[in-house]
Amino acid sequence: MNFLFWNVNKKKLDKVIVDLVIENDIDVLILAEYEEDISGLLKEFKHNNKLMHNYTNLPKRDRLKIFTTFPESKIKRVEDGHHYLVLMIPHNNIGYITLFAVHFFSKLHRNDPDFLMKSVKFSSTVTEIEKRVNSKNTILCGDFNMNPFEQGLTISGGMHAFPTKIEAKKGKRTIDYEEYETFYNPMWKFIGEDNSLGTYYHSNPDSSGLYWNIFDQVIVRPNLIDNLDNLKIIRETNTDILATDEKILISDHLPIKFSIN
Repeated sequence: MNFLFWNVNKKKLDKVIVDLVIENDIDVLILAEYEEDISGLLKEFKHNNKLMHNYTNLPKRDRLKIFTTFPESKIKRVEDGHHYLVLMIPHNNIGYITLFAVHFFSKLHRNDPDFLMKSVKFSSTVTEIEKRVNSKNTILCGDFNMNPFEQGLTISGGMHAFPTKIEAKKGKRTIDYEEYETFYNPMWKFIGEDNSLGTYYHSNPDSSGLYWNIFDQVIVRPNLIDNLDNLKIIRETNTDILATDEKILISDHLPIKFSIN
């Protein structure tokens, strides 16, 4: 099963979206900041012989739009939050995947303590929902507006997401007599990688500015580590260049894709 996430920054990018979905044979498409007519995008998919269905958002829960090859009746709605959507999606080999589609608030308007608090709260939400659905086939995917190494994603009370499979596969870690479950974050491998660079480029006079950041990520529970495959930051389609080494040309984020085998 192939997934793609992209924050399109409120741009009119239907052609590029359709190209990405078709070229990468996408089954689950997650869009952040998509404000175009959904019916128009569905028609573009159909025109290109790709049948996609959209997941209907609840009122005032439209920061994320999800399209799948599955009819909506096959998808289980779990929870619609302000900064996340939770769906259970059928998978031929696994049963159901619990997908948390994420779009946290912007770094331009919040500071580090805000992100840490958000991550701690979100981690509790993830754990509670996993208990509710009785499954840890969990994927977190989207725009976290944090890099993989920031506290919200690494701290034990936050996402507790490790860059190494061997540590993540331990499943939990005990700190001060409290147990914390682990996630695996494969996005670390793109840090300092010349061909990928990052998913978000920002140039500012801040002395700690990195220029390239990896805000858009996929994070999985240990259950799915061996199923995760084909992870890529996409910089071009067959017809469009999405970024140079020093600038993103379309949207302000780059899309990421991955597979769950």
